[in-house]
Amino acid sequence: MKDVDLNRLFSSGMFSALDTHFAGLLIRLNKDHLPELALAAALVSSHTRQGHICLDLGELGGKPLANDPEGFSCPDISDWCEKLLASCVVGHPGTFAPLVLDHKARLYLYRYWEYQQKALHNA
Repeated sequence: MKDVDLNRLFSSGMFSALDTHFAGLLIRLNKDHLPELALAAALVSSHTRQGHICLDLGELGGKPLANDPEGFSCPDISDWCEKLLASCVVGHPGTFAPLVLDHKARLYLYRYWEYQQKALHNA
């Protein structure tokens, strides 16, 4: 995957400073720069700020990023999920990791995944 320039996307208004800093934090925690992780982290942060509980990677896999004038495309969904799960900061549901990737290719911040699970069990 071509490396995504988060600073350029921040400058264009696609990502906030929070989104880019969160992505940078996860890259540092992972100790290996994965462009797939940087993009996913910035996107899930952005989606959460917009009021969404998760990011559906299946809707984005292989498609160009919306509002990106340079036409950067997201990775293929199967490759993207594989790379994310190979990192130490993304886990399956029930695993304690900053990001949770479920079997439907939905990516959550851990606390939002946990909130959803509690709400489902209390309903």
